[in-house]
Amino acid sequence: MVLRNFAMLHLKGVGCIAASQAIARQWQDGEGVHFACQIRYSAHHYQLFEQIPANKRGGDRGRSLLNDEQLQAAARTYLMSLTTGEVTPTKFGLALNEQILPLLGHTLNAPLLNRTMRRWLVKLGWRRKELRKGVYMDGHER
Repeated sequence: MVLRNFAMLHLKGVGCIAASQAIARQWQDGEGVHFACQIRYSAHHYQLFEQIPANKRGGDRGRSLLNDEQLQAAARTYLMSLTTGEVTPTKFGLALNEQILPLLGHTLNAPLLNRTMRRWLVKLGWRRKELRKGVYMDGHER
């Protein structure tokens, strides 16, 4: 709708900058300088390719390796084989990078980072806890 209004103003003889600024003022409070530039960019892109520019927000969301059910099962199996207190992001990362991912046929350009391992452990249901000895000190055992 914004591009259609821009095209109508431009066909009526209003300059590109003036038309985009007028539309930006209609759609946003204030001057809307950035929005006006985006209108001109989108109009130019539409003239060249006959389509609206693709949205660049969001990155690679939804494309995590952890969405693979085989990988999840293998990771859980590995984590359950470790004893209590041995599960660390570093060990988990080494196992994934050197054993689990190559076994499942995944090749990576770079090894998975420790921060990624922490996130994956949380997604797999593991929580960070400090191990305690189980001795309670309440003053009765003096």
